[in-house]
Amino acid sequence: MIQLQFVAERSVGSATIAWFSSGYLSHVDAVIDDVALTALGSRLPINAAPGWLLGSRGDRRPRSGVQVRRPDYAAFSRRLLVTVPATPEQRARFWQFQRAQLGKPYDRLAILGFLLDRRWRDDDAWFCSELQARALEVNRVFAQRLYLGASKITPVALALVISALPGVTFNET
Repeated sequence: MIQLQFVAERSVGSATIAWFSSGYLSHVDAVIDDVALTALGSRLPINAAPGWLLGSRGDRRPRSGVQVRRPDYAAFSRRLLVTVPATPEQRARFWQFQRAQLGKPYDRLAILGFLLDRRWRDDDAWFCSELQARALEVNRVFAQRLYLGASKITPVALALVISALPGVTFNET
């Protein structure tokens, strides 16, 4: 299984992203598990443990871009934990992809992608939901490459796509 944590915060930025996304979700991280600890290895902070999060953010907590963060790195007002069934090979590829993305910058142009045309699969920088969608896509959790004629994939759009997969579970806290 692969777990993703979709969240919202009580902030203008979070509310704006949620509004543009047509829902309440504004961010998504991958939840680190035992497979991730092995795959990420030396790229992890010394005290990282299962439950820590990997994703891309534009703020400075602790740094911008694709990073491993503590589970309490922000004050989330809503959490949606999504569990996606995956084979051991898919899980391994998912975390290998994530490892290769660590340290890449936040995709500031992605915000403009809400208004302008851009390719969300470009891998030189990442927006949170682009990163997770691409990680799921490259390890073939989706039966085929995502069709997305738009220039963005928002947290809400990603949650919608994932909800169509068989065996997916949702736990809102």
